Amino acid sequence: MEASRWLKERATYFLDAEAYTDAIPYLQRLIRLPGAGLHDLSFAHFTLGRIHHQTGRYRLAQEHLRKAMDISGEDVNGLMLLGQAYCGDGKPGRGRETLERARRLNPKDESIELSLGLCMCLMGEFDEATEVYSRCIRINPDRPEAYVGLAQSLAGRGDLDKARETLDEAKDRLPLSLTIRLALRELDKIEDAHDFCRWVFEENLCRLSSGVSSPARAPIALIRTIMAERAFPPKAIGNAEKLWLDFLRVSLVKPRRPEPWAGAVVYTMARLTERPDITLKTLAERLQISTSIISINFSAIGRNLKLTKNDKRYL
Repeated sequence: MEASRWLKERATYFLDAEAYTDAIPYLQRLIRLPGAGLHDLSFAHFTLGRIHHQTGRYRLAQEHLRKAMDISGEDVNGLMLLGQAYCGDGKPGRGRETLERARRLNPKDESIELSLGLCMCLMGEFDEATEVYSRCIRINPDRPEAYVGLAQSLAGRGDLDKARETLDEAKDRLPLSLTIRLALRELDKIEDAHDFCRWVFEENLCRLSSGVSSPARAPIALIRTIMAERAFPPKAIGNAEKLWLDFLRVSLVKPRRPEPWAGAVVYTMARLTERPDITLKTLAERLQISTSIISINFSAIGRNLKLTKNDKRYL
C-alpha cells in the first residue's frame, strides 16, 4: 500500500537522522492508517515503545510494546524493553515476570540478567539479585555494571566487606573502568540505610533511563575516560553523566558514534567549570574527529538544556 510505505519511509528517514521527535507523527499516522499491514503496525508500535522508553515515558512505552507483541508475538527485545519500562514505572514485580519470560527465550543474554538484577534490587530481593549478577559475570566477566550490581546486592544483604572485596577484584580485572572506581567511592560514603538506598536507586534508575543495552549509553564510558585523563574531580564526572542523560531525555538523540557526543559533553563541562586548557582543538585531536562536529553538538546540548554560565544543575 503506497501510503503506508511512504509513512514508514518518512519515519525511517528521521530515525536514521536521529530526529526522533520528527519521526513520531509519521509512526502515529501509520498506526491510524486504514488497511495498514500487520508488519507495518508492529514496526510502528515497537519503534514508538522504544522511543518512549528511552525518554522515560514508561507508561506510553508499555502500551506500544504490548501492542507490538500482540501483533507479532513475544520476542527478546520487546520483552526486555517492556520489563525495563515496568521497573521504571514503579512496577518491578511485573518487570521481573516479563524479564524472566525474555530469559527463557535467550538464557545467555547478559543484558537480560542485568535488568533482572535491577528489578530484584528495586524490590529489595538482594539474595536473588546476588545470584543473578553472579550469573551475568559468568556470561561476561568484563561487564563492569554486573560487578556494581553484585556489590549493591551484597551490601543490601548487609555484607559491606564482601561488596568492597567484589569491587576491588573488579578493579584489578578492569583497571581502566571508571564505573568500578566510582562505585567504590559510593560504597565508602555509605553510613546508613538512606545512603544505601540512594546508591541503589539512583544508579539503577539512571541506567534504566536509557536502557541497559542502548547505544545512548556508549558515550558515558568515553566521557569518564577523557575527564579522568584531564583530572576532573569525581563529582564533575558524575555531573557530566547527569548532563548527558538529561540531554537524552529532552532531545531524543540516539548517537551512532560516541566520540562526537562525548567531546561535546566534556567541552560543555570544561566551559561550566572554567577549564580554558580544554579546547575544541585538543578534544578533536584526542577523539580524532573534527572540531566542527563537537561545536555543533555542544550548541545542541546548550540549547536543549537551556544551560546558563553558572548552571547549578551541573556544578
